[in-house]
Amino acid sequence: MQKIRSLGTYEKIILVLLLMMVLLFSVLYPVTMSKKGFAYRGSMLTPTKTEDGTIYSGAVRGTPVSFEVFNDRSVVGRVGDRIIGPYSVAEDRDAVPKGHPWESLMTGVELRCGEEIVFRGGMVRRDDGTLLVSDGDDETDWFIITREYGADPVYDSKGNEIGLANPSPASVIELMYGPRLSNKGSIAWWIGGIFICALTAVIVIFAKDMFRFRVSLYVRNAADAEPSDLTVAGWYISWTVMPLLALIVFILGLRQPGG
Repeated sequence: MQKIRSLGTYEKIILVLLLMMVLLFSVLYPVTMSKKGFAYRGSMLTPTKTEDGTIYSGAVRGTPVSFEVFNDRSVVGRVGDRIIGPYSVAEDRDAVPKGHPWESLMTGVELRCGEEIVFRGGMVRRDDGTLLVSDGDDETDWFIITREYGADPVYDSKGNEIGLANPSPASVIELMYGPRLSNKGSIAWWIGGIFICALTAVIVIFAKDMFRFRVSLYVRNAADAEPSDLTVAGWYISWTVMPLLALIVFILGLRQPGG
């Protein structure tokens, strides 16, 4: 405590900010990680039960996005003021790609948007999501279609951006069959932010002690040594940069996919 009382005003401000940051994100992380939803285009769509089914709603790049999944597995989406769908699905064993290594594991499905067939092929449900496999031009050519796990925007194979009003077939089918819910917030990043804050606090409190220890390796009477103005300036820069680094780590950790 005596060392802390002997610190200058700037050092004390840094320590207070570090403490506030740790307390703030120690609250934000559990709150964020407790909210389960459907990972979509880098955002989280929160489920709400209704009499007719479930509504998954949220925002992607500030645009309201929702998917209403009815009890008969039909889906109606809303992107801003635009309505997409309705989507419907039918299981058909003949839709499974013949000769595929996963043929015995697949469920044949045909997905329609209105009367248009948007996907026909095999479906494999996994813990990390849904894989769709469709036939190519011949029996040995297959295409695997996954849902939009990554950050928005999403691009097709030609590099064209896929709009929010065009969800992938895998995303729609996964919603129909009950998606695996996840959350945002990585405990590893939170620990990283805590570590940086703790390290910064130690450096601030024991800056002169560490300086004199290093000097003692080269000269006698290191206890009487005083840091130069350039050394002190370097301390102030590190004391400013490291809390900013911790803040960035905390914020990025809140955006990482959780379990």
